[in-house]
Amino acid sequence: MEMFDAESDLSVTFFEMLARFRALSLLYQEIHWSNQGHHFYPDHLLAERLYNEVSDVIDAIAEKGIGVTQDRGFVLLSLQLPRVAEILDAYPHVGDTRTLFAGALAFENDLGAWLDEKFQTIKSAGVNDFLGQLADDGLQRVYLLTGRLSESPDGPEAQAVLSVARSIKSQLSSRG
Repeated sequence: MEMFDAESDLSVTFFEMLARFRALSLLYQEIHWSNQGHHFYPDHLLAERLYNEVSDVIDAIAEKGIGVTQDRGFVLLSLQLPRVAEILDAYPHVGDTRTLFAGALAFENDLGAWLDEKFQTIKSAGVNDFLGQLADDGLQRVYLLTGRLSESPDGPEAQAVLSVARSIKSQLSSRG
C-alpha cells in the first residue's frame, strides 16, 4: 500500500487541493440531483456543467501531484474521505437550490483564496502555473454562480464579486 508523505509540503498541498476539489465536486453533484422548482432544468444543467468541469480538475490534480511529488499516497480515498467530509461540513449542502448555489459560491471564493495563498508560498514554477490555471478556471465558475444568484449578471451583486475575482486574477498575473 502506498503511504502518504505528510512531511512533504508539496504532498500536503496536493492532498489538501485534491480533497477541496473532491468536496466541491460532491457539492455540485448534490445540487444537480436535488434541485427543484421553477428553474429546475437550467439549474440542473448548470450544476452538471460545474461538476463535470471540477471532475476534470480532480483528475489533473491527481496526475500533476503524482508527477511532481512521486507520492501516490495523497490520493488514497481512505485518507481523503475524512478531510472531504470535514470540508463539506463548512458549507450548506442541504436546502433549497438557491442556498446550495450560495454555499457553492462561498466555497469557490474560499478555494480561490486558498489557491492564492499557496501560489504565494510555493516556489515551484510548474506548480505555480498549475495553481494559477486552477484559480483562473475558478473565476469562470464564480461568474456562473454569481449570475445564477443575482437578479442580473450585470447587477451590483454580480459586479462586486467579479471585481474581487478580477483583483485576484490581476494579482496572480503580476506574480507570474
